[in-house]
Amino acid sequence: MNAPRQCSLKLNGVSTTILAEGFDGEVNVNSTSGEITLRDLTGSVGIHTIGGVAEGIRINRLLGLDMLSGDIKIMKSALSSINANSVRGNMRIYTSLTDCPCDFKSVSSDAA
Repeated sequence: MNAPRQCSLKLNGVSTTILAEGFDGEVNVNSTSGEITLRDLTGSVGIHTIGGVAEGIRINRLLGLDMLSGDIKIMKSALSSINANSVRGNMRIYTSLTDCPCDFKSVSSDAA
């Protein structure tokens, strides 16, 4: 599906692959047992996953993560804020931080 670059997206999936690339608006993704790939996003990003895998590359604004059992990797990003919650999952976030408010909550998880 194609959409205007400036639009906001709300994407939901179960046991599917979700890809969002090149958007300036807010992007929210909800997934159960699926794969999420997000690239080149300049608006706020929310990722909510249960038992899935998510990868983000070049996310450049606010990031909110909620994960129950899964893996999330965010790379090559310049985040202005991070709010991340994880239960039994693995989070890897690689970003340049400059006065970035970061809030991590983790139960039986690995976060780096």
